[in-house]
Amino acid sequence: MKAFCITRYLRRFCPAILLVTLAGALGVYGYAASRQTYTASTVIRYANSGASSGYAPNGEPIDVGEIYGAQVISGVIEALGLSDKPDALRSRCYAEAVISDEQRSINQVLLARGEATDFFADTYTVCFVADGARGEGYARDVLDAILSGYCDLYSERYVEQRLLPNGAADLSGYDAIESVAVLEEATEEMLGYLGQKRQSYPDFRAASTGYAFRDLYDLYRYFYDDDIPRLYAMILSGAQSRDVEVLVSRLTSEAEGYQLSIDSREAQLESLSALIDGFAARNKDMMDYHGQTGTEQAENILRDVEIRETALGQETTYDALLREYVTLKTRSEYDRIAMEHDRYLLSVFAGRESTQAGADDGEIGQAIAAYAEKLNGWYAVVDATSRELNSVLGAQNLQMLSTVQVTPSVNVRLMVLLAVVFFGLLSCGGAVVIGRGAEIMDALDGEAACGDRAPGGRP
Repeated sequence: MKAFCITRYLRRFCPAILLVTLAGALGVYGYAASRQTYTASTVIRYANSGASSGYAPNGEPIDVGEIYGAQVISGVIEALGLSDKPDALRSRCYAEAVISDEQRSINQVLLARGEATDFFADTYTVCFVADGARGEGYARDVLDAILSGYCDLYSERYVEQRLLPNGAADLSGYDAIESVAVLEEATEEMLGYLGQKRQSYPDFRAASTGYAFRDLYDLYRYFYDDDIPRLYAMILSGAQSRDVEVLVSRLTSEAEGYQLSIDSREAQLESLSALIDGFAARNKDMMDYHGQTGTEQAENILRDVEIRETALGQETTYDALLREYVTLKTRSEYDRIAMEHDRYLLSVFAGRESTQAGADDGEIGQAIAAYAEKLNGWYAVVDATSRELNSVLGAQNLQMLSTVQVTPSVNVRLMVLLAVVFFGLLSCGGAVVIGRGAEIMDALDGEAACGDRAPGGRP
């Protein structure tokens, strides 16, 4: 029998060893890949002052479920161009509160006592689980889109309101004077919006547009002070209207409505004025210590100081009456200005003949269309600036404490490597056993054959 030599057996069965090892590794790889998932995760923290009590910056309760809500997931599908159904994506996204061991122990003690805990976690781990076939890049992209969409939603809903759609409206069908009135109203609304932003965020300048809110406010103020009067001057100098009778009828009706409103408010103002005068007369003795001398004056002064300290920061009935009076008077004057404006337009258009020129015809129509186009162009700039502000505010109130990390559920490479080692050793061992066994069997058969041929040997 041949001497025992492992290398001889390995060389003999080398193709079989390779086939068995390869088949085993492929089988393990297929099994692991079929059960592979990728979990993308990151840590976020609500950073506003009321977050530890469960409240957003505007005072509303924080709803963590909005992270994977329908609005956010729909935006993710649209942004990434996915064909997945919203419910399928939502079922793979979840958020877990990050709670310290100490706080967890406190919560358990309170629950054991039957007491409610007012603890609200302000830090969460947000995760998205993707199928292995989609790859880790898919998991990272989806979670990035979810966080981006949620930041926009959070800043819009709880931090800052997005710009309302107050660009230039469709002016088709409007008369020239009506078109300019619509554009004037749109410009006024934008001025109010930009004025508020200019005061609230005086140092903000958008990187995407290069404009600050004060720059945009100055631009719209120029539009309002220059372009709007110029358009009105063009219309009134020509006194053109598509239908003079309809325009005159509308202006007359509006002027009459303003007059009725003014009369109603004047009656209210008279009643309030009488009430204010009577209230002041009844309370005059509480403040009238002038002309007194000595101890009596000192006592009254001290009493008045005590009354003022007690009422400090409180609005009295007299203050409320004055405030209501000023409000009614202001509205009445606004109505009076609008009424005089309508009457002036009546004096211009009354007796004129209708023309076929509308808001989209002639020099006037071209000027109106050019201004509307300019408003729409600058509206896009304002909207982009506002969106960037929302992103900044959202980042300040909703912080990302870590970058997105993707973790596989199965280490496929390690499993394949172990499979190669296991099946390689197994096949090598099998080759040695089979090879050595075959040699032993051959040796036994040879000895038996020699015994049969030897003289005097046993049969």
